[in-house]
Amino acid sequence: MANHIRKLMKQDKGLLSGVVEVDETYWGGQRKQDIRMSNKSAIMGMVERQGRVRVKRIPNRETHILLNNIKGNINRDSSVMTDDWGAYKKIYKLGYKRSVVKHSKRRYVSGNIHTNTIEGWWSQFKRSIHGSYHSVSRKYLQSYLDEFAFRYNLRNDEISVFQWLLYRMVK
Repeated sequence: MANHIRKLMKQDKGLLSGVVEVDETYWGGQRKQDIRMSNKSAIMGMVERQGRVRVKRIPNRETHILLNNIKGNINRDSSVMTDDWGAYKKIYKLGYKRSVVKHSKRRYVSGNIHTNTIEGWWSQFKRSIHGSYHSVSRKYLQSYLDEFAFRYNLRNDEISVFQWLLYRMVK
């Protein structure tokens, strides 16, 4: 039943706009440090400041995968905030304005330039999974990402999550 409910929570289409923070993380696998990360799933996240989030399981953090997801999910008039991961260097070729915070130099905020919103989302997602479900398999990871994105995107909505799910069921 929970799996069917999560299907109703699938993320909406449409482009994110304004100031959009972009980041990626890993999920799952052994708790021990594995340099290769072969036992973990890569996840990419994009969040509008004071707005919606879009998260997606990706095969890896290669440049073409990250850039294609940015192109498919963010309006070209947007200002994109990223860390200094090398794959993001080519964002400007797609026509986006990019601002960088240099995590590699232990700098996390420079004026209005930061990725704290998406970093906070990762933290909340991971704590929620550990606290409620304890673990999630690769097979169902995207449906859990959809669930938590759905909840986040409705956090300020006057319509309840239950009402949204009923609406989606009859639609």
